[in-house]
Amino acid sequence: PPRSTLFPYTTLFRSDLPPSMPVAEVRIYCSVEAAIHYAMPADLIYAVSLTEGGKSDSKVKNSNGTYDLGFMQFNTAYLKTLKSEGIAHDDVMKNNCYPFHLAAWRIKNHLLEEGNDTLKKVSYYHSRTETFNNIYKQKLCSNLKKFPLKKAEKYFSIIIKRLKALYKG
Repeated sequence: PPRSTLFPYTTLFRSDLPPSMPVAEVRIYCSVEAAIHYAMPADLIYAVSLTEGGKSDSKVKNSNGTYDLGFMQFNTAYLKTLKSEGIAHDDVMKNNCYPFHLAAWRIKNHLLEEGNDTLKKVSYYHSRTETFNNIYKQKLCSNLKKFPLKKAEKYFSIIIKRLKALYKG
């Protein structure tokens, strides 16, 4: 299947977020920023971030001995496959939009796979096992309805203005 070549992540969006930015706002802002960069719907990235439920410093131990890390709960077993790309555990636990971009890149690649069930493909983020994929998909559907469109539009405008200023110079 075709793969997105939009990763590695550029330095364009690597700025740290204000330490005072609430997690709920980080989810919206970074979902919009990653959606712009990867040309995909922000609500999908946002719903995955809600479903995963992490924070920048989250480290959750799984029953198989692996850990889920950061905002987007990247599994340490998956991160081992990205080590050759220079991606480390610390990268997905930073208080910036990097974890959202990495997740968007991963989701974008799932969306490029064959098939018409978009939410099933997005749910590959969690599992390809049908039972676990279906459970995740149900949670994802519920979280898609929570997308704060007005705030997302505000952040979209801010990010686009920042990009315009960057490219004018």
